[in-house]
Amino acid sequence: VVLRLPRLPASVPLRGRVGLREWQASLELAAAPASGIAKLWARQKLAALEARRTRASDPAASEALRAEATAVALGHGLVSRYTSLVAVDVTPARVREALLQRHALATLLPHGWDHGKVFGVPQTATPAPLHALGGLLLALLAAGSRRWLRG
Repeated sequence: VVLRLPRLPASVPLRGRVGLREWQASLELAAAPASGIAKLWARQKLAALEARRTRASDPAASEALRAEATAVALGHGLVSRYTSLVAVDVTPARVREALLQRHALATLLPHGWDHGKVFGVPQTATPAPLHALGGLLLALLAAGSRRWLRG
């Protein structure tokens, strides 16, 4: 049970039944913790307002319940269907007078990887430079033999 009272009584009588037996006790409120009670009340108030708004058939009544739920949520710093909270960090990342410095960061590779194989010159699968040299020699030989045959 969550209540919002104008002033806190010293104690609250509790009565009920356990099976067929009557039961009663007194709850001393002076020792009750006070932190968080307002938020607990506000959460249950929001739930009740939302339930009433769901059942409301009149759009004006529905809008009034929405406004009341928004006021309760904002007043107690709660997130609801109609409100959200935004955190703004105003701490400066660096002092304006501090000079910027540039430096390289080490590249971290998974265990067992070789830096040269990942970032080095790629090795081709074929001996392409050798083939290009052979092709050039054959072209020069063909040009020389053609001259010799005409000659």
